[in-house]
Amino acid sequence: MKRWIGPWLLILALILTNCSSQNSENEPQTLQPLEPQTAVRPVSAKDLKVVQGQAVYVPVYSEIYFANKENTWKLAATLAIHNTNSDRPIFIKSIRYYDTDGNFVSEYVEDTLELAPLGTMGILLERGDTRGGVGANFIVEWAANTQVYEPVIEAVMVSTIGTQGLGFSTASKVISGASLVLSRGQTVYVPAYSEIFFDNREKTWSLTVTLAIHNTDLDHPITITSAKYYDTNGNFVTEYFDQPFTLAPLGMTSIVLERSDDRGGVGANFVVDWEAKTEVSEPVIEAVMVGKLGTKGLGFISPGRVIR
Repeated sequence: MKRWIGPWLLILALILTNCSSQNSENEPQTLQPLEPQTAVRPVSAKDLKVVQGQAVYVPVYSEIYFANKENTWKLAATLAIHNTNSDRPIFIKSIRYYDTDGNFVSEYVEDTLELAPLGTMGILLERGDTRGGVGANFIVEWAANTQVYEPVIEAVMVSTIGTQGLGFSTASKVISGASLVLSRGQTVYVPAYSEIFFDNREKTWSLTVTLAIHNTDLDHPITITSAKYYDTNGNFVTEYFDQPFTLAPLGMTSIVLERSDDRGGVGANFVVDWEAKTEVSEPVIEAVMVGKLGTKGLGFISPGRVIR
C-alpha cells in the first residue's frame, strides 16, 4: 500500500541522501518542505477556508470472483484523484478505506494535502492486500477555498495471472455536498452479460458475473427487498432474496453467477429493489464481468440505472 505523488519523490530522496552523507550519522535530519511546483504538498488547516467540498464514495475490488464462488482473482487497485482545474488547487482532507462489511481499515491522509492544478495523486493497494475483500471502498473528502470544477476520482483494478491480464475501473459517487441526491428507496435495472459475442455471432465468451450492491451511506443501513434475474428475452429466471436483507452502512453484498450459468444468455439483467427508513445516499449497484479464455483475460463493469 503506497501513496504515490509523482516523480519528484525520487528526486527528493536523492537530494536528502546526498545531504545526509555530508553530516555526521548522529546529527538529526530535518525533512525539507516540498517545492511549490510539485503536484501535492501538505498544508495547515488554518490555510483552508472551505467554500466548496464533497465526500465521495469509490467502490474498490481488491479481488473479484471468477469461474465460481470459491475462486477469486486478486487485483492491484489504484485510487486516482485528478484535479480537473487548470488554475486552482484543491485540498484532500481524508482518504479512508473500508472493507466489504463496512468496517474501517485505514486512513491514508494524516494532514490535509494540497493538490496542484491538473495534478493527480493516488493510493495503491498491492495485489496481496486482501484486507478489504471483494467489495471494499474508499471515502475521499476534498475541499476548495474557491469555486472549482469537481475532481475526477476513480479506482483502477489490474492484474495478471500467467499470460492472462485483467483490468477495469469504477466511477465514484458523491455522498455529501450541495448536489447530493437522497432517497428512501428505488428500483434499479442492471445489465448483466453471462456471455458476450467475440469474433463472430457463432462464438461467445462465457463470463462470471458479480452483482455488487454497495451501501454508500455513512450512517444508515439499507434493506434489499428483491433481486430478480431475467434472461435475454425478458423472461423471469429467479429471485435471489427470499426475505429482506439489511446492508450495513458502507457495506457491500453480492450475487455471483458462475461462468457455467448460461440461463440469462447474452443480454440478461437484474432488477434490484431497495428501501430505507430514512433518506440516504443512493447505493452503487453494478455488475462486474470477468472471464478467461486461453491466454486472454477480460473484465468490465455495467452500472445500474434507476427505473423507479
